[in-house]
Amino acid sequence: MSSSQIHSPLLRPLQNLPDSLMIGVSGGLDSLSLLHAIVESGKKPIILHFNHGWRKESDRESKSIQRLSQFYQLPFFQGKAPKKSPKTETAARKLRDTFFQRASKKFKCPHLLLAHHANDQVETFLLQLFRGTGSQAGGMEAYAERNGLIRLRPWLGIWKKEIHAYALEKKLQWNEDASNLDSHHHRNWIRNELLPLLSSQLGREIPPLLLRTATILRDQTQSLYQEILPFISLEKLPLSNLKSLSRAKQRLLIKSWLQTHSISDPSFERIEAITTMITDAKPAKINLPAGNFVRRTNGVLWIDRALK
Repeated sequence: MSSSQIHSPLLRPLQNLPDSLMIGVSGGLDSLSLLHAIVESGKKPIILHFNHGWRKESDRESKSIQRLSQFYQLPFFQGKAPKKSPKTETAARKLRDTFFQRASKKFKCPHLLLAHHANDQVETFLLQLFRGTGSQAGGMEAYAERNGLIRLRPWLGIWKKEIHAYALEKKLQWNEDASNLDSHHHRNWIRNELLPLLSSQLGREIPPLLLRTATILRDQTQSLYQEILPFISLEKLPLSNLKSLSRAKQRLLIKSWLQTHSISDPSFERIEAITTMITDAKPAKINLPAGNFVRRTNGVLWIDRALK
């Protein structure tokens, strides 16, 4: 990477990334800009594209990304959602995650590069707060490992307008997803209506303030996380260790423990219910999604999995 590239705000966060990478490319402004930037930095990532098939343009866009991979002389791997799969964000995320896991195993590559940026971070932070996540909110992590797949988000400190300026400078061509204008989706409503309204009413740009708050909360959570790290991978959590922790550390440990053992996105209410099992005699069982349970027996908490 040249000295001018190192000083570029968009290229600087890419300089220490591993050489072996996969990159998720949707065809929109953000992912195409990141693809161009990572190639400009001298790396040769594997391009991954998942076609949800929600729009009539989806197949055409998939082919355009495949042609782009040929232009860059990069490996290309794509997946497509089943025709009868639900058209919801939750279902789409699960299908994408399964596809990324499959690609990681196929190419024996654990690192996945994603184009989430500062605006995405602010929206995610607000969605977490509105779901009642509370003090455990902090947005996305720049480095997040789960089930052997490491998600890298180097642009969480880069604003959308900076990416747009970069794309114009490089004369990139990207696809515009008209569904991003539909404010019936919560994330779009936050982006298109709530944040502009807050900035207008309060007379200052609100997204940078929210980004700062999310960063502070995430850093504080990371500090707590280091103390509970030895327990997260345990199959059974000893109550004696849990009792010695503060309530904040208990919550974080239980949440991280559940996620590590494939119980995704546990609610605050469920985590609070499980913390009562640490000191109270009852209940000795808490329901989890998909017919699973957390049980307390013989001084430990453990996950009782549903029979398949």
